[in-house]
Amino acid sequence: MSRFRAFVSTLAIMCLLATSACASNPQSSDSKNADSTDSDADSAEPPKDPAWGEWMDLGDVGDTVGGANDEYVALLGETGPPHAVYDTSGNKVWDIPELSSEEPGKYSTYSSDELFIAEVKNGDLVGFNWADGSEKWRLNAKEVLPCDPGDDWMWRLVSRTFPNVDEESVIALTIFTSGAYETECASKGEVPGSIAFDPSTGEEKWRGPNVDVSRNAVEGHHSITGKYVYTTSGYGSAYQLNRTETGSGKTTYASFETSDESTVGFLREVSDKGFIVSGLGPDEYFEVDSWSDSPGGEPILTNPTDDYPIMYELHNSPGTGYVYGFEVGPDHHFDSALKYHLFNVTEPNASYISPNLTDYAMPQAPDYTDDQGGDTYDPYLGNDPIVPRDGKAPLIVLPWTKSKLAAFDYKTGKPVWTVDDGERADHTTYIPSMSEVVFRQKNRVVAVDALTGEEKWAEDFDKPVGVLDQAGAFLVATHDGESGATVSIRVIEK
Repeated sequence: MSRFRAFVSTLAIMCLLATSACASNPQSSDSKNADSTDSDADSAEPPKDPAWGEWMDLGDVGDTVGGANDEYVALLGETGPPHAVYDTSGNKVWDIPELSSEEPGKYSTYSSDELFIAEVKNGDLVGFNWADGSEKWRLNAKEVLPCDPGDDWMWRLVSRTFPNVDEESVIALTIFTSGAYETECASKGEVPGSIAFDPSTGEEKWRGPNVDVSRNAVEGHHSITGKYVYTTSGYGSAYQLNRTETGSGKTTYASFETSDESTVGFLREVSDKGFIVSGLGPDEYFEVDSWSDSPGGEPILTNPTDDYPIMYELHNSPGTGYVYGFEVGPDHHFDSALKYHLFNVTEPNASYISPNLTDYAMPQAPDYTDDQGGDTYDPYLGNDPIVPRDGKAPLIVLPWTKSKLAAFDYKTGKPVWTVDDGERADHTTYIPSMSEVVFRQKNRVVAVDALTGEEKWAEDFDKPVGVLDQAGAFLVATHDGESGATVSIRVIEK
């Protein structure tokens, strides 16, 4: 979440005594600054409200936002360089080295106020200074372990405000295998299932328990709340689940047994104690009522969830810290209409995941074709659709079949405000500092009041807006044209 700081200079102590008395007290404020006057305090400028600057056309540059703070933004190429950092004036500050990517546009990049953190081409994770690109720290998996894990490892930011670094975040090196591999680490047998580092310094904070990578299938996972790093380890249908607290490094344990040996590949939380494991077979569900201080114990039997058509998934709100459950799909296998499914919502300051499920009629969702991203839910969600409200459930802002856009009460599913004019709206993003929701409508970018839906501003472009993204103080719009993609940015000024 962007942080806007305003500093006001005032005089802490005014000497109201006679000159001789002031002179006799060397600790008084006036004795330190003999020229200070009441007018100095009166002339101090009050803090300015944040305001939008003018749109700037950057031309043909990287069109994927890799992170930002209030002064700089990282723009990355969809399939490779150019990657570069730009300032609030739209000037390129430094070139980012080639990054590692599993697929186009999917880079491991995170950001804090001080650092742009990215996995570079050789697999190292590097903390770059925003201002000049100098390296503050570098982590290499082979040196950290120390052995060569081959491709069986991953850097993960464990943060409630992913992809933004918060005060409790860690960078975790996690191991994942599908059994015995001919790697240096596999030949050693046991290696730490996870190792955590401070994202500000790159210093190691803790090591999780060792796991046998020579004979077990091992997978690393992380909590959506940023509170835990998980490791599953086992083979066949029997698995050990290790849960390590990101703050303390303390590990507790549970065991589970699946009904299908091909199930375990990916684990995700769905409540404070509920988990779903996914693999080649149907998803299976289990609950951990209590965690043990030592491995082993009676395994928990999982239950198939193939009667449920929606892939249950939790998401972060990077701007507010809410955790929410959201998916799009039919109510039942035989239904054709797409519905929004709003599951649990967890307050920003809560350390648990609420297990609440909705029991109201789900709003109907517009049907997106594949070329509009229907295979993902990006058009529906944008990058942060959650709007907090004092004393009330938050809003979630989504396209709707009855309006171009609607802000739904998360707990009731009822619309609170709508946008009824213009083209279909999507890519919704809440911007806390401006109390606005921004979204795209074909060639337009529009901002409305986050609590009322009243339009605050709109900008028309001569080319369609392909993607609308927001990070730090930057709003980024990409445009696809015959001559290629171009990028426009707008900056929140202090």
